[in-house]
Amino acid sequence: MNLKHLKGLFLTNQKLSQIVMKNTSWMGMANIISKLFKFIMIAFVARELGADLFGDANYIIVLSATCFVLSDIGLNLIIIRDYQNDTTCKKILLSTGFYTKLALVAINTGFAVICLFFIEAALSLAFIIFSIMNIIDSIKQFNITITRAILKQELESICFLIETILTSILGIILVFKFNSILALSAAYLMGSIASFIFITTKTIKYVLPFSNINTTQLKQLLLKMIPFTLSGFFVVALNSVDTLMIKWLLGASFVGFYHAGLKLIETILIFPGLFGMSIYPFTSKFQKDLSRLRKIIIDSTGIMCLIGVPITFGGILLAHPILVGIFSDIYTLGAQPFQVLLLTTFPLFVIFILNNALLSTNNEKICVQNTAISFSLNIIFNIILIPKYGITGAAIGTLIGRVTLFFLVIYHTKKLLQINTLFQKNIFKYLLLSLIMCITIYCLQMAISNVFILIFIGMISYIFMLILLKDPYLNKAKNLILTTSTK
Repeated sequence: MNLKHLKGLFLTNQKLSQIVMKNTSWMGMANIISKLFKFIMIAFVARELGADLFGDANYIIVLSATCFVLSDIGLNLIIIRDYQNDTTCKKILLSTGFYTKLALVAINTGFAVICLFFIEAALSLAFIIFSIMNIIDSIKQFNITITRAILKQELESICFLIETILTSILGIILVFKFNSILALSAAYLMGSIASFIFITTKTIKYVLPFSNINTTQLKQLLLKMIPFTLSGFFVVALNSVDTLMIKWLLGASFVGFYHAGLKLIETILIFPGLFGMSIYPFTSKFQKDLSRLRKIIIDSTGIMCLIGVPITFGGILLAHPILVGIFSDIYTLGAQPFQVLLLTTFPLFVIFILNNALLSTNNEKICVQNTAISFSLNIIFNIILIPKYGITGAAIGTLIGRVTLFFLVIYHTKKLLQINTLFQKNIFKYLLLSLIMCITIYCLQMAISNVFILIFIGMISYIFMLILLKDPYLNKAKNLILTTSTK
């Protein structure tokens, strides 16, 4: 494989499968490198600050992010979807979206200002800094949307690397020196500013002056955003409600215990998130070509099964040693809720794909309905279970909400896209191979105590079995790598 071949595979846009692989590879590589730095920082910060301060830090981060939940309200997804099908000037579409984003950020900043009056004084300055970071990140996210719309996610990956690596390095240095939430917030802000400057220089050319905006298109965009407003709110609220309720009902230290596992879950969910965003432009483009759309969805769901099933099984088996190995024995109380949350990983792998398919085919109202039901169930069961079972109760509430969302999304996707069988027979193979992998790991635990070596052995054994059985998705990836060349 020569340099020309690699350039054709990873630096140009050719066919659908190659573009998806290129964008996912770039973002996957960026996330692996970045998350390595972030992992080290989070583990260090959790140990250095202790459960109380670590819990308060995560509470402030989540609360600030919640204030800016309506700064997107689906705008980014609408822009990507319409960019693939819009027959008018695409530059006007991007520019209209950009100025709409600025207006939304200004409104959400008002929410953060109001929220500031209800935060304890010791956390107020950190909240202000995180809110400034969210203002910058909200605008930056639209610049990232531009790179996704033009299928140039290599720029997004570089932006992500800059932010995460800088934040991680500064976070370790500043927390070590000052041992405070304020030091952590400063590190996050500096990383955000640096990445914002980079991505803005790469995308500013796609934005026209405000005077050139098409008012008709602006009105149409605002109308399309109405159902996304509720959908976006429920999605973010679904991810934030546990943190806020645990803080209010149990206290900051329990937020810290809960978030130790939650941070690991968020890391696991990187791949389905990246893959889902890589195929979203194509599900938007082929929304009227049902046969092509069905194939994309079924193949994508199969890939999610291939990856999500062993992660769920293996994660539950090794949950306690993983959590303690990374965050120390202090966070042992977080092991049981971590195991419960791991049960949501496979459903979330599939939800990422199917929910994007519903959004790309103009079924936002169904997404609102699904997420509203899931959100409501989560809150109801949190109120019932947290007082009795603590943070494990919160995890069970999340599990019930997400599993419900899983079945609702499957039902509507099959109905709307006329798919008879969403999950192919391969899922039974992945279940069996995951079970064999777990038995192997369980037996090796008697001789090997290092959890990271066990994870590596489990991963290698699973991949080896896939190769022996000539898995179709592995073969497709192999053929794509070997045959793609520059045009």
